[in-house]
Amino acid sequence: MKGLTIFVSVLIFANSCVERADFDPKKSDAQLVVEGLITDEPGPYTVKLTRSRKPLDFSGTIPVSAIRVTISDDNGTSEVLTEVLPGTYQTSANGIRGIVGRSYTLKVETRDGKIYESIPDKLSKNGGIDNLYTTFISSRQDNGSLKYSFSAYVDATAPRDTYFRWKFNAYYRVLTFPELRTVQAGEGRIPAPQPCSGFIFSAGQLIQVGPCTCCSCWPKFVDTSPLISTSQVPANGKYIGINVGSIPLDYWAFFDKTMVEVKQLTISQTASNFWKTVEDQKKGGTSLFQPAIGQAISNVFHKNGNDQVLGLFYAAGVSVKQIFIDKSNIPQDVPNPVAPPPINESCILSFTNSSNEPPVGWR
Repeated sequence: MKGLTIFVSVLIFANSCVERADFDPKKSDAQLVVEGLITDEPGPYTVKLTRSRKPLDFSGTIPVSAIRVTISDDNGTSEVLTEVLPGTYQTSANGIRGIVGRSYTLKVETRDGKIYESIPDKLSKNGGIDNLYTTFISSRQDNGSLKYSFSAYVDATAPRDTYFRWKFNAYYRVLTFPELRTVQAGEGRIPAPQPCSGFIFSAGQLIQVGPCTCCSCWPKFVDTSPLISTSQVPANGKYIGINVGSIPLDYWAFFDKTMVEVKQLTISQTASNFWKTVEDQKKGGTSLFQPAIGQAISNVFHKNGNDQVLGLFYAAGVSVKQIFIDKSNIPQDVPNPVAPPPINESCILSFTNSSNEPPVGWR
C-alpha cells in the first residue's frame, strides 16, 4: 500500500489489454497516451506512457519507453523520473512534492526525438470533506431476491470556482489457509502447502518452519468511473449527500471489518472538463471503437510537431476521510452472509486488488 497517494489515473484504461510488444514509432501514427498526477500528498508519483496500436484502435495498448520523463514546477524545481516498469515512470520517495499554489508540467522526450509537454496545471488547496457516512440499502432483483449493500456518501465544503474529483476505495481483511492445500496423488490427495504458508509436509505431517506471508491480506473495492463535481458550486458552498461508492454485503467484507476511504481531489477546470467528459461517456455507454479517453480533450501536446496525444497530466490538492463499518452496522432483521468453504490457497492469489500490507489508516 506504500505510495497509495500516487493516484495514477488508471480507471479509464483498466479494461484495456496491455501487452508488451515491439513498437517502432517511426513506422506508426498510433497515438501516445499519457496518464499522470501530482498531489500535495507524499510521493512517489507515477506517470504511465502507452500507445494505441493505431489511431482509434484501443483493443490493446503498448508500453512506451522514453529517453526522459520530467516533472517540473514554475519555481524551478524538477525531477527526472525513473522507469520502474516498461512505460511506467516514478519519482523518488523523497523527490519532488506537490505544493499548493505552484503549477506543474510534464515533459516527455521519446526515442524518436519527439517532445511532448503538458500545459501547466496549478495545484489548488484541497477542499474539506465535512462528513463521510454509509446507508444500508436493499433492492429487489428480477428473480425476486433481495440484494443488500452499503452506499457511501460525503458532505463537502466547496469554495467558489472549486472543482472536485472523488475517489472511493473500501478495504477489508480476509484470511486463507494455504498450509492446507492438497494435490492429486494417485487415487487420493496429499498435503502440498504453499511455500508462503510457512509450512512444509515432511515425514507424513505438516511442520511449521516460518511465518505465513500469504494467509492474511487486504483486498479492496474500487470506484469504476470518475465522479466529478458540477461546475456550478451550490449557493451555500456545500455539497450534501454525494454518493461516492458502494460496498456489497458479502461474507468477506464483514469477516472482520471494512475501511471506507474517500479521497477528494481539488482540481483545475482543465482536469475537471477532462474527467467530466470521461464520466459522461461512461454513463452514456461508449462506442466500442471510440472509448471515452479518445473523446476527452488532453492537456498534453506534441511540442515539435502535430501528433495528437490522449490522456492527462494534472495536479491536485487532496483531502482524505476514512470510516469503518462491521457486522454491528447490519440491521438486525438482515441475516449475516453465509461463510464460504475455507480457502486453501494464497490470499494474494485468491483475491484481486489485494495486498499483504494493511492500508494506511487501518486499525
